[in-house]
Amino acid sequence: MWLQEIPEHDTPTQRWKKAWAGWVREAGSGVTLALPLTRPLVIGEHDPTPPLSVVVTTALQVNGRYVRLRMTVAPVLGPIVIGTLLPPASVFELPPPQVTQPPPELLRAGILSIYTDGSGEADGGWGVVVVHGGRGTQTDTTAHHHATFYGPITLQTTAPPFLGAERGTNNVAELTAFAEALVYLRDIEGSTVPAIIRPDSTYARDVALGTITVSANCSLARQVRQLWIHEEARRGGQLWALHVKAHSSNKWNAAADRAAARGARGEARGVGARWADWPPLPPRNPRAHEVSESERVLRATHAFGVLAIPVPVGVRLASPDQIEACTRAILLRLNLDRSPRAPQAIARVRAARTLLLDATRQRAEALRLIREGLQPITRVLTCPVNAAAMRRYIRNAGPEADAPRADGLGTLRERARDFLRALGQNHVVRITYHHCRLGAALVAAGFICTAREYALRGDVDPFRLPRALRDVAFAGRGHDLDDSASYPRACLDVFQSGREQSRLFLTHREQVLAEVGLFFLGPHVPAPARRKAAKDLFNALDNDGSLEAWERRQGCPAMMQMPPFAVGTEGEVFSLRAYQDSRRALTGEFTRRMPTLVAFVRAWLALNKPENEHKFALTAKSFFLQEAEGLSRAVKLAWSRLRGAGEITSLQHDGVVMVLSQGVTPTDACAALTEVCTAALGYTQPVEEKPFQFDPGDSEDDRDSVADVDAL
Repeated sequence: MWLQEIPEHDTPTQRWKKAWAGWVREAGSGVTLALPLTRPLVIGEHDPTPPLSVVVTTALQVNGRYVRLRMTVAPVLGPIVIGTLLPPASVFELPPPQVTQPPPELLRAGILSIYTDGSGEADGGWGVVVVHGGRGTQTDTTAHHHATFYGPITLQTTAPPFLGAERGTNNVAELTAFAEALVYLRDIEGSTVPAIIRPDSTYARDVALGTITVSANCSLARQVRQLWIHEEARRGGQLWALHVKAHSSNKWNAAADRAAARGARGEARGVGARWADWPPLPPRNPRAHEVSESERVLRATHAFGVLAIPVPVGVRLASPDQIEACTRAILLRLNLDRSPRAPQAIARVRAARTLLLDATRQRAEALRLIREGLQPITRVLTCPVNAAAMRRYIRNAGPEADAPRADGLGTLRERARDFLRALGQNHVVRITYHHCRLGAALVAAGFICTAREYALRGDVDPFRLPRALRDVAFAGRGHDLDDSASYPRACLDVFQSGREQSRLFLTHREQVLAEVGLFFLGPHVPAPARRKAAKDLFNALDNDGSLEAWERRQGCPAMMQMPPFAVGTEGEVFSLRAYQDSRRALTGEFTRRMPTLVAFVRAWLALNKPENEHKFALTAKSFFLQEAEGLSRAVKLAWSRLRGAGEITSLQHDGVVMVLSQGVTPTDACAALTEVCTAALGYTQPVEEKPFQFDPGDSEDDRDSVADVDAL
């Protein structure tokens, strides 16, 4: 016989009690077992030569505790009663499984402790918090944080982090968290010092210790048990598992709970190299020039977008002639589209035409879209702000902070006071982003998949501040990680016009900026100011601005003609005039290659901003290039979320502000972001840090009232 205790909470016991009622009874010092008359447990009853024996498994209650009984009996053709079975006395005296405690002297000195938790929300997630100096108490207030890890439950068997999970339940999440803690001890921490794992799940603890037998999650449970056995042996038996009460006063359990919630949301900061490329980053989105007409139609979000007609925002509706003309042009392009999805797109175009030709339905559709909002929210970020540094700037900045500014919005000191007043008592702001109206319209029509994102008008956004104050607000609160020469690189990838000048500029960018700044501004202007001015010039030229307008803004002598100059060591020559001319040629090429997008932008400007309609080609090109910025920005957000590299707190057009995780340097982040942005865009896109030019100092955490701000 083989006897094994069944835990009282094991639900199969309840099923057994009903199925075996009346079969087992205690008699004196023994147990009597009667087999049923129908002999259902005799395996060979339909076999002419039944086996010599059959295994019977049952369970019985002894002194109030359930025991599983397994025995071998001979098959018979008639009912029998097995006589008195005398199980060992240990069955009656079997104590509950004991969870050992670390020696008191280890706890008094402080011990490596790992808190684990799981979340069954969404698809499930796990969290691990490593602390040093744990005492094994319920609160563990003397411990200090060392590291946090989290991730989603991995169900894909080929994924590197797969541990055997078959579904995303809470118990699976708890087991996964315990397993990841053991992997951390084995692969990351690596020493043999004493350690405690502190789950808030007795189930996970008991599986690891082998004190229960599971009927579900068997593969994952075996993995947890094996990891425990090997790690306990490696540490010479100095590994313990101590339960901590969930949702109590233990801040480390609360931290593990928050980490598990992040994992359930799909975020990841995994343990070790297994998580280096998991979860996978989103697949690359095609850019506007790569999207077929059928794809554009199918990703449009409403009927107006399907027909590439701007949503009417006044009393004037789209005319039947406009609807029919747009429908004919789109169907003509779709008939040339060999995509397997073209028939689906054609059906959608015809449905949109039918809807919009009915004036009543068209008006109702326009009103619905306006009511729901033509600029949907794209994301919400939490942004820490260095209010203490801003107060110090107001107190200590020199006379340059009181100089009038060309934008007429007040001096730097006045702007800083206004910002602090709007900030109030908060040191962290929530910023809600959306696209501008035209950007949102282009996305809704399927022409582009993203555009620049702007904070809502009422939000306190440090990015709206002048660069000098922006550096103060973000000082010590993250790193500015930007794409290097985003527009020129996007142009070089797509257009043929001006390729040679674009290549020379990108290859020798720093030399070109230095030469241009020195020529126009002279050596008396500091080199950083010359570089910034030269960069502003090339940004203007990329948007079809003129050299002459830039010269006027800089106060340079009129009509200075910079001669071509040699760049690099191969005798190549860069011409500023040729670069300027090539930008305008590039706009012409864009207009010829993307006529439908250009026509939509012109129609939108005529309807919403008629004073800017003459800039339709340049505006369309700008949004085309903004899409590249947006795709790069989106993959930065995905990388930070799926690799646990940090928190992105602010969007900066072609860059982000990121608070990096412990152990991640700006150099590491730039290298990784260069790789993922290059993959997302399909061409090389370096990412570089732009250090904030303000010393954050001690960044004291005091808060001023409005009256205090006014007194500064």
